[in-house]
Amino acid sequence: MKPVRGASLRAGELAAYVLAVAVGRWFGLAAENPDSTAWIDLRYAQNLAAGRGFVFTPGAPWEPSSAATAPGFVGMLAGVGPFFGGVLEAARALGVVADCLAALCMAWLLQARPMAARAALLLFAVMPLGITEAARAGSGPLALLVVCASVAAVQRFPRQAAWGAGMATVLRPELGLLAPGLVLGSGARRGFRLLVPTVIALALFALWIKQSFGAGLWLAPVLRIDAMDSHWVERWSALARAGMGGLWGLALAPGAIYGLYRVLADGDQCLLGLVICSLLWILVGTASGIGVGDGLLHVVRAVWILLAAMGLEGVLRARGGAPPWIPATAACGLAILVGRGLPPADEVLPDQSALLAWADEPDKHWRTVYAREGAALAYLSDRRVLSGLMPRLREDGVDAGLPALVHHLQPDYLLLEVAREGLGQLLSDDSLARTYYPVQRFSRSGETERNPGPGGLPRRAPKDLLLMRRGSSIR
Repeated sequence: MKPVRGASLRAGELAAYVLAVAVGRWFGLAAENPDSTAWIDLRYAQNLAAGRGFVFTPGAPWEPSSAATAPGFVGMLAGVGPFFGGVLEAARALGVVADCLAALCMAWLLQARPMAARAALLLFAVMPLGITEAARAGSGPLALLVVCASVAAVQRFPRQAAWGAGMATVLRPELGLLAPGLVLGSGARRGFRLLVPTVIALALFALWIKQSFGAGLWLAPVLRIDAMDSHWVERWSALARAGMGGLWGLALAPGAIYGLYRVLADGDQCLLGLVICSLLWILVGTASGIGVGDGLLHVVRAVWILLAAMGLEGVLRARGGAPPWIPATAACGLAILVGRGLPPADEVLPDQSALLAWADEPDKHWRTVYAREGAALAYLSDRRVLSGLMPRLREDGVDAGLPALVHHLQPDYLLLEVAREGLGQLLSDDSLARTYYPVQRFSRSGETERNPGPGGLPRRAPKDLLLMRRGSSIR
């Protein structure tokens, strides 16, 4: 078999690892639903593809709004979505393809270390959180591809790598922190020139925000700050666990720590650049309260895998290694076993068919529905659903809390989680509690009570949704 140029593995062996990544991701598509951030991006892409503009709630006075986490990804989905039957299907297909190409870039990064490359590709193919990333329909796989490709190319093709980093910034603005990694990976001789495309991309992004939304503020980080109500230590520990990949990644910690030592000792500027970028994302996200979205955590987990593979290489080399076909075959088999062994995801919405049937009733098109987490309902029903994504209301001084928003919007319907952070907030306001009455409970728990008392509500358990209707004007 002829070796692939620029890779340490032969063509057939490398193809086996890519096949393992693809098959595992394919089986994992049924194991996870998009998270709230992904649903927001999908809703923006759905409206953009339908010609409604870059909006979440078509026709709302505060639109267009800037609450999409990955604006470049939204535009891409809007363009290719019709060819896949919808933007959700397009996002998942792009995720599988991007992860396969990212595996090739990881092999390129470790081209001088074939044993480390085999270990990295095997781990990348079988780690459960990686397998289900494409199913989440977010920008993570594409972000990983652009990051790995840019860093892998920086030594031989610095100009192309720099513009790749600029494209990454357009894809998702937090990826502007990729530029320091490129500077480190290319050396001081020409490093700072690589910042130019990223600076241009960030300037154009700021100009677009200003011209399109009338404010120099990208709302997505602000919304994440509102959602992050825990102490920074808790945020840091949660991000670290997610970034390592859960228990699987935690088991790799000794190898990753030793791998980091080897990267520092060998002076591997490319891998060290990736490590610094990952740390910057976690540190900036934790310190600011913005957090690190699942998309960037997918990149952080891949860097953790690369470090673990570097650490495992020493052990594998001491033991003499194994014939190349053994880890490649194991990667395919384990990816299938792990992917097929993952439990199927629940329905996106509780009692989903009944809820979507209610949303599809003919008289709902003129009524207003407010749902605190309304992105999934808005996408699946393609109906006009109000949610907390209302930057113009913030500019007008309207409190982002649920009671203040309901008083201001006066929606015909409310769809609230049966929890203290949802129904409990409404019941704490006497005026709203008298104005809205329960209509239907969409339940996962099996409970049917439509008038639960505020004292018995869980703090945060959005398994059930309660539909409420306005019976009189809000006073």
